Amino acid sequence: MKPRKLPVKIEKLNIAFSWVDQQNDSVYFRINFYAVTDSMPGSNILMQDIVVKRLIQQGWNEFDLRFFNIVMYENFFVGIKWLTDLDQKSDSRFSYGVVMIRPRTVYSRNSFFEEWVKLSGFAISMNIEVLY
Repeated sequence: MKPRKLPVKIEKLNIAFSWVDQQNDSVYFRINFYAVTDSMPGSNILMQDIVVKRLIQQGWNEFDLRFFNIVMYENFFVGIKWLTDLDQKSDSRFSYGVVMIRPRTVYSRNSFFEEWVKLSGFAISMNIEVLY
């Protein structure tokens, strides 16, 4: 993400899912913010884990992040990871890797130890609401 002006306070993350294969249970997501290193995702900027539970739907989904008081002082990547069900109740199916999104570029990895891979033919719509 390249905000027009820095620093910014992150208010909300909005993501459009067009491939929801989900029963009527809420699922967990881990949301991370990464530094930009050589035009790729670098180290995790946050000092705390952001794990949110919510029922998702096909189309736009809003994640309210105001509680976490996230302030960014530089350009950044946003990562979202659909976690395996922490309550052991959901029948949701999804690739459990992390997806990193830049304008027109998507990166993925399946574990913290793997290298980021640029994906082709894959698109996710995302925006972030911020305060300057």
